[in-house]
Amino acid sequence: VEKGEIANIYSYDSQQERPVNELYMTGEEQAVVKWVIRNKKKAGKRTDTLPGAKAYYIPVKDGHNEVLAVVGLVLDDSVPLEDMERSLLSALLGQIAFALENYYSERKKRETEVEAERERFRANLLRSISHDLRTPLTAVYGYLRLLKSESEPKDIREYLSAIENRVRAMKQLTEELFRYTVAVSDTSEPERKEIVVNGVLEECILSY
Repeated sequence: VEKGEIANIYSYDSQQERPVNELYMTGEEQAVVKWVIRNKKKAGKRTDTLPGAKAYYIPVKDGHNEVLAVVGLVLDDSVPLEDMERSLLSALLGQIAFALENYYSERKKRETEVEAERERFRANLLRSISHDLRTPLTAVYGYLRLLKSESEPKDIREYLSAIENRVRAMKQLTEELFRYTVAVSDTSEPERKEIVVNGVLEECILSY
C-alpha cells in the first residue's frame, strides 16, 4: 500500500496449480482491497462486507492504525478456520506488520538523509555561485564608475569591452544555474525504450 492505494501485488499458491492471477487479481477483487484500505477493516468472503468476493481480505496495520498492506486468503467453504489457525494467522499478521513498519521506517530515514544531502549540496552551490557572481558584478560596477568620470574615447571602448565580457560570463553562469535547477527539480523517472544501436552509431558518425 502506498498513499492509500495498491502499490504492488504478490501472490502465493500452496497448490501451485490454480490460475491465481486470473481468479483473484481482477478489478472486482482489487475494489474489495481498496475498500479494506480506506475503511481499515476486513472484508470479502466470510464477512458481512462484500461477502461475494472470492477471498477473505485482512488489513495489516501499524501502531498508528494506518494500513501497510492487505492480506487476501483463499478459504475453502467446507473447511472452517480452527482456533489454532486463527491464532497462527493473527501472529503471522503481527510479524508482517512489524517487518513492514521497519521497512517503511528505514526507507523514510534514507529519503530524509538524501533530502538533507541535496539541501546541503544546493546551499553549497548557491554560496559558490554567489561568490562567482560577486566578482564580475564588482568589476562591472567599477567600469561604470570609470565611464562616468572623464575618460578618453579609447578608454571608453576598453571599458565597454570589459563590461561586455563580464556580462557574457554572468549570462553563461546563470544559464548553467538554470539548467541545473531544472535537472534537480525533475523527479520523474526517465523514459526507457528500446533502440537499435547500429542506427544510433550510424547517425552519430554521419552527424560528426
